Amino acid sequence: MKSNSKNIVAFATLGALIFIAMTLDRAITPFLPLSAAFITLTVTFTFALVRPNLALSLAAALIFGLSSCITAIFFGKESVINPLISVLPRFLLGFIIFGVYVLMRLIMHKASPKTRETVSLAVASAFTAASNTVLFLSAMVLFGENNTVASLFKITVLANAVPELVLSAVLVPVVVLALRKAMKIDVDKIMKKRSEKESTLLERNEPLLPENNEPLLLENSASKDGSGILPDGGKTEENVKEISSVADDTDGKRNSEDN
Repeated sequence: MKSNSKNIVAFATLGALIFIAMTLDRAITPFLPLSAAFITLTVTFTFALVRPNLALSLAAALIFGLSSCITAIFFGKESVINPLISVLPRFLLGFIIFGVYVLMRLIMHKASPKTRETVSLAVASAFTAASNTVLFLSAMVLFGENNTVASLFKITVLANAVPELVLSAVLVPVVVLALRKAMKIDVDKIMKKRSEKESTLLERNEPLLPENNEPLLLENSASKDGSGILPDGGKTEENVKEISSVADDTDGKRNSEDN
């Protein structure tokens, strides 16, 4: 019960902060030479990576998309109200940022913990910011009205994409590492538990038969205690020799009786 309450509070806080960041972005961007979208991206990416978890990353990305859709209504962004443009591309970012982060940790596994985390966070944030631009542009072209690729490229890439990519790569690692330290989050421990859980699930799906796929069918006389069950539960070399010896003795006695 306590765990569920904490999750509800965490998601409520996450939603509120992303919505505030999106609202601030919409409000001040008209007065700036560049888009302030990096604010929303930084907050979203921070929550997605502060405690690495696919579910949390997807939740952050979904709230990002829903906030974009809702604020578009209030600020008159008619082209972004369509959920296929505002929500769907942003939801996919959850898979991208978590996947790139995990991949970079594997690539940087020999580096020091601080270097590994800084580089992984920076690359994941930069790649996801670039993906946000590509996916959003694609959605605008596919589902928007009166939009051409050339005009969208000039407006979005030159004014938004490059600053968003650079600022996300710089700000997200700083904010995430500071929050982890303040909240005493051991990311290595979290990722280790995740790996152990995956290994356990894989082990449960392993076949019960040995590698040669031959079932262990043994006669009662094969076991040392006469129960028909090997003490070590497997087919060792000594067990095989013993089984062969017993079988030979049995065949010899049968042949003697026949003669």
